Amino acid sequence: MRSLARLTASAAFVLLIAGGLVTSTRSGLAVPDWPLSFGQLFPPMLGGVLFEHGHRLIAGAVGLLTLALSLWVLRSDRRAWVRGYAVAASAAILLQAALGGLTVIWRLPAAISISHACLAQAVFCLILTLVEAYGPEAPTGTIPSGVWRPGALAMGAIFLQLILGAKLRHTAQGLWLHALWAVGVLFFAGFLVKHAMLGAQESRLRGPGLALAFLLPAQIGLGLLSYRVRFLDAPNLWPSAFFTTSHLALGALMLGSCWIWTLRAYRAQ
Repeated sequence: MRSLARLTASAAFVLLIAGGLVTSTRSGLAVPDWPLSFGQLFPPMLGGVLFEHGHRLIAGAVGLLTLALSLWVLRSDRRAWVRGYAVAASAAILLQAALGGLTVIWRLPAAISISHACLAQAVFCLILTLVEAYGPEAPTGTIPSGVWRPGALAMGAIFLQLILGAKLRHTAQGLWLHALWAVGVLFFAGFLVKHAMLGAQESRLRGPGLALAFLLPAQIGLGLLSYRVRFLDAPNLWPSAFFTTSHLALGALMLGSCWIWTLRAYRAQ
């Protein structure tokens, strides 16, 4: 079961990158129809069609994997909370597919596009929950009550930053708000890293804490590079696409690290 959950989570992360490339390369309307592409299942994969239709193919694979994983959970696992997350993951992936279709049918409306980008991050975390559900479980009482809260605060700060980043990518508005809230993310994520390094009583919390410690400075650097290639340098699509999509991907990994910390701490308190 955990192998399927890991495969699904990995595919969902690849899908996040593919979706970021669609936006960064301005390929969102390279295919004007949905759910088919130019009335075909496999159109010529040239130019923007490669990114947009490739994104759809990966999305289809993630959808099938998520539904298969959820059905397996519902059939074999009696834990109510795991079954609840499995149902939530399937519902979210279906809603995500609908939002993806609406972005094409309605020609990239900002509100739908931003919602589509943010829900993708939530789907990733829901699938990570199923990965954790089938991992080693720490005995309850090994972590003091409330240790999960720094992770939840950092996760909330990062998710808000992802919303602001999606708004910036899809509307070219809100740059300084995104930059200012990076200070808030640095504070909450930095506090979690400090807590993980100095105060975590459970070794399984140090893994996501260490991951966040490496991701945080890398994300700051990618943010600065993204700003430079998009707003300061002469227009050049490919460096901008590379850095902004990498920035998005690291944001997802940071969000996932905070969620894993929170989940592990909550389950072991």
